[in-house]
Amino acid sequence: MSDEEFEGEFECEICRSTYDDELKCQNCNCDMCQNCKVSNKFIYSHHLGVRGYNVCSICASLIDSLEDYIKSEHIGWCKITPRGLKWFTLSGCEQWAHFQQINIFHYDSGVLGEEDVEIINKDVETGRTDPSTFSWQIKETLLRVKSSSFKEDIKRVLRAYCIRNSQIGYCQGMNIVTVWLLLFFDHNTAFLMLCYLVEKLLLPDFYIGAKHGNSLNGFYVESTVIASVIEFLMPTIASSDIPTGEFSNFFSLQHLIQLFVSTVDMESTVFLWDKMCEDGSIGLIRGIASLILISERAVIKKMHPIQILKSLNENRLAPQLKETYTAIVPHVTTVRVSRLRQLAKDIRAKQWMQCESLVVKKLEHVSNFSKQEIEELQTKFNRLLKDLRSGRPNEKVSRRRSTIQLPQHLQTKLDDYQGSHTIGISKPEFLKLLSEIAPSLLERGEEIFNKFDEDASGYLDFRELTIAMSVLSKGSFEDKMRICFDAYDTDHSGYLELSEINSLIEKMLLPVAESIQSNPDSEDLRKEILNIHLKMSQLCDKFSGKVFFDDFVAGIKSDMLLYNVISDYISSDSQVSKVFNAINLGTFVGDDSTRTPGCRLCELF
Repeated sequence: MSDEEFEGEFECEICRSTYDDELKCQNCNCDMCQNCKVSNKFIYSHHLGVRGYNVCSICASLIDSLEDYIKSEHIGWCKITPRGLKWFTLSGCEQWAHFQQINIFHYDSGVLGEEDVEIINKDVETGRTDPSTFSWQIKETLLRVKSSSFKEDIKRVLRAYCIRNSQIGYCQGMNIVTVWLLLFFDHNTAFLMLCYLVEKLLLPDFYIGAKHGNSLNGFYVESTVIASVIEFLMPTIASSDIPTGEFSNFFSLQHLIQLFVSTVDMESTVFLWDKMCEDGSIGLIRGIASLILISERAVIKKMHPIQILKSLNENRLAPQLKETYTAIVPHVTTVRVSRLRQLAKDIRAKQWMQCESLVVKKLEHVSNFSKQEIEELQTKFNRLLKDLRSGRPNEKVSRRRSTIQLPQHLQTKLDDYQGSHTIGISKPEFLKLLSEIAPSLLERGEEIFNKFDEDASGYLDFRELTIAMSVLSKGSFEDKMRICFDAYDTDHSGYLELSEINSLIEKMLLPVAESIQSNPDSEDLRKEILNIHLKMSQLCDKFSGKVFFDDFVAGIKSDMLLYNVISDYISSDSQVSKVFNAINLGTFVGDDSTRTPGCRLCELF
């Protein structure tokens, strides 16, 4: 048959019948016949505008389903919905927020760091949170419900969170999650949920950026756990061309950073958020494991994980996802996941102990130490851990072999280590160091330890210790004041109230107060202290009882006596040699020479 005989004939991609006139769906651009066409269906896409278009029956069905779903869920923009209230209560955020007594209005007057301002504006103003960046269902939902204040609403929530938690600040993925929250919550509740997710529900360093040289550490920990779970649940993954750990990194990154928003269909996302709020962060592990199990055929065919991700995003998975998630719950337990997370943290910590130029370069960039100082500190740190380890008995944690193990190539990396204490220093060991380096801060030593233990592993690895020692010995006045500020911010609100300020000031002025006690004639000095407290009280009143860090430092610098006293208190002189001298076994071993030599562990402290 000649080519001319085929002119004017088209095959409908819906029903596979042939027809004469060219007809395409104005949404998906597929070929369709007159029988499969639906006329004047309203589409909200940017490139089409908002009006009726001719679409195929499949697109018409999807649009109808989406509109029904939006209506049934009462989804809007920047208003509380029934689903949002369920998440708020089920997750524990409601109770936590009531206890914390925080509100987004507390942070509207706070000052945001320039770096965070720049990146938030970049992500929001340049279109990285526009509806067009999301998957089709969320995009169409946003275009139906968003208001004229769309971008300002997103920036307000993100700014408030970054002011509250400057240690984490703004990280990629927060913008996507914030848009999702604003579909179900108003400003304040969206802000509270974002705080609760980052600070309580997820791993403590889940969203930590590159500020401390450990970008996305929480993601890599969770990805390692997922790799371990998948090797147990789906042994066929071993046949993949990509090692399980790398497969998990490729597959999990977008799901984890965006918390499933725009990575699966909308109904599946809502289901996974239900489970995340109900089960906690283990819901992320179970959710991603379920998605990989659903894709087992594609894995066996050795399809690349990014291709699998794309395929999943284009399908409606909710019924199958719910069934698979329920089936794996008995296998992916809290105890198992907690153990795997600790092992993954140990692996990440061990990487900072290696004498690699990349590690030194990263630490040189994020600390105040020079290359030579970092290398010397690394040598002393490794020698210290070796000596401490040699004095500890090699106790077996459990006689019972765990069902789910780390992938073999990762487990091998830990073979010569016997647990977390051999990879970092514990809290008591850090407090001993602190007593040598900055004894005035020892009273708040536990809070300082927790601040630098970013992954809440229970120990400081080499990176964490380097940053801590860097600030304590070579930090600027502002750096050291930040340590004090955070240590006295007992509720982690991001600001100090008058009672917290008074506690901090009184501690710092203690040497002056003792001087007055020993010299009753020091009336002028007594008046100065009273004047300082009055100024701090006025500072609190000025900012409605909530003083943020920048305002606090400015208030201190405005009083010469207070500035000088605090400078002495935080020991602003460089003391690198003191740090190096303190990090040796002698710092940790008792000096009672009359005792009978024995277990080194028994001699500590």
